[in-house]
Amino acid sequence: MSEQLSFILDQLSALPGLRSRAMFGGHGLYSGTAIFGMVIDGQTYLKVGDSNRPDFEARGSKPFMYAHKSGKAIAMSYWEVPDEVLDDRDELLSWARASLRVAGEKTKAPKATKAPKAPKATKAPKTTKAK
Repeated sequence: MSEQLSFILDQLSALPGLRSRAMFGGHGLYSGTAIFGMVIDGQTYLKVGDSNRPDFEARGSKPFMYAHKSGKAIAMSYWEVPDEVLDDRDELLSWARASLRVAGEKTKAPKATKAPKAPKATKAPKTTKAK
């Protein structure tokens, strides 16, 4: 486990069910089953959506980028956490909780529902002819 990951897990220890899991050459940060952040190459990233993006933008943060096999740079919805936030446990917890809410919004998106099936046609009972 890297020093950065150990530090982040310590800073966020107040989150319920906090754990990390190796992924993509780094580690995902989870609270319960929700992934809300990651630590890759010594940098910490948190999940960003419309509700918390302004906080990241105001601090000059940028999204995590990776090179697609086509060579195109792809931005993910995880943004770098500024150093001053990482060093302030209370502020980092606040940012992590906001990221958890964003992660929850993504997992609670309404599922497409199928149109109800039409009732099966029933055959009329056979009538017998009187002889």
